[in-house]
Amino acid sequence: MPPAPLPAAAIDANQELIDVPLLAPESRPGRYQFTDFNPVEGGERWQPSFTFDVPETWGSGIYAMKCEASDGAVHYVPFVVNPPPGSAAKLALLANINTWTAYNYWGGYSRYGLGGTGPAQFSVKRPNFILFGANTYNTDQYNCRHLIRGELWLLNWLQENGYQVDVWTDLDFHNGIDGLQDYAAIILSTHPEYWSVKMMDSLKAYLDGGGHLINLGANGVYDAVDISDDFSSITVYGAYGTGRTNLFRQIGKPESAVLEIAFPWKGDHVGNCPSSRVPYTPVDLGHRFMAGIAAGDEIGAQGWSYPTDDPPGPACAAGLGGRRDRRMVAAGFTHPGLGHALQPARTRTRRPPSDL
Repeated sequence: MPPAPLPAAAIDANQELIDVPLLAPESRPGRYQFTDFNPVEGGERWQPSFTFDVPETWGSGIYAMKCEASDGAVHYVPFVVNPPPGSAAKLALLANINTWTAYNYWGGYSRYGLGGTGPAQFSVKRPNFILFGANTYNTDQYNCRHLIRGELWLLNWLQENGYQVDVWTDLDFHNGIDGLQDYAAIILSTHPEYWSVKMMDSLKAYLDGGGHLINLGANGVYDAVDISDDFSSITVYGAYGTGRTNLFRQIGKPESAVLEIAFPWKGDHVGNCPSSRVPYTPVDLGHRFMAGIAAGDEIGAQGWSYPTDDPPGPACAAGLGGRRDRRMVAAGFTHPGLGHALQPARTRTRRPPSDL
């Protein structure tokens, strides 16, 4: 029996996520850190305030160190615990470190404040004050829904419903994950916007080898970035919006070739299409992922990516045009290597294997 939905007041109070203390609190002396860095350098020259060894008994997942100052200010430092060797989990969930980094404005600007057209580098080693953005019930609090808070909604749901899930970061995926082909499926979550070409190629190889993809995000595999050899920074290309110069579709590797859906990129709104967003309508109610969904129910208020056969992505007006015919299908499409992708797609596609 699923838990009862939270009332609006509880959501407004950010109670859909709660602290679960795992260790007793410790007091540490404060330390001044030089902060006059730009996003390129980040906190590279900071001195460590403390170190922490993850207990071997902790399972793979997304955790956070809660730092509370003497004046009551609170900041969470998230970290991902990878699975131990020999994990029995069948699902691999990717945490979107690249996206967290691109949206982080610490140091003066984010990827969305660039004025030039050339490459720009962003350090991963920066405080990030938007990852746990406050949630509200009736308004679109963007940062709470497309970064780590939104990713935790999905991860918590999977764990609470008995799914064994290993959590890796997209940086891990770029580096290469031993035994990747042993997973029944890879899950993309929330907002996997920034990927490297190596990541795209690894996903295609995994699918061509018979692996499966569950795409529960949007605007995914969109902007191709470089990842430094030491994984400490990402490099983006071009200015925000139509000034981007290294989208996967621009370099001959459109995301629709892997996902069969695309993020609209033309038109005045460059993808967000606020006047044309529509909810998804389930059509394969027999799939177990749709348990509890009735005919005519709609999922979500806004769909941001949709099926397309046009790799560059159709214009907002032409692609959606206010029509209410975008559907969330509990099926996907089959890759040449028999790998299967599950996501918002067309009704002509086939049901995924029963082991998912």
